[in-house]
Amino acid sequence: DYKGDVITLGGKRNSGADQLALFLAPNCPMCNKILPTARALANDENLDVVVISDGPKEEHEHFLKTHNLGKIPYVISADVGMHFQVGKVPYAVLIDRNGKIAAKGLVNTREHLESLLEAKAMGLESLQEYFEKHEHHHHDHATPTRNGAEHAATNGAGAPH
Repeated sequence: DYKGDVITLGGKRNSGADQLALFLAPNCPMCNKILPTARALANDENLDVVVISDGPKEEHEHFLKTHNLGKIPYVISADVGMHFQVGKVPYAVLIDRNGKIAAKGLVNTREHLESLLEAKAMGLESLQEYFEKHEHHHHDHATPTRNGAEHAATNGAGAPH
């Protein structure tokens, strides 16, 4: 990570906690807004959160000075994002305590982050599947699809997506 500690992403976790890989960009306003929510969920849901980013070193230094990550590791690696096929941020991958990807998707709101946990509990792979099963929770906002693309969700029945 940024401090020089070795961070393991995935694999069986001795702590018994699930792991949340949160992909952010230091200059992304939505990413800045979702970070406190991720930190709170880490405490409330017994999650090991790892923040992963890439870009110029100066941006990371500024980001870390303005955000209190506490014990959350901050990893700078474009390779990790490519491995998980992250196309847009903020994006999260929930890895269960056995090292299996339990759920993943774009996480623009607290609802999106929480629905990752719900998707895992329901045995779904993505936020898209979760939202398809919970259509009545939709508002007019973008929802992630399995490949990281977005489509506009609407409240109207039969509206084109």
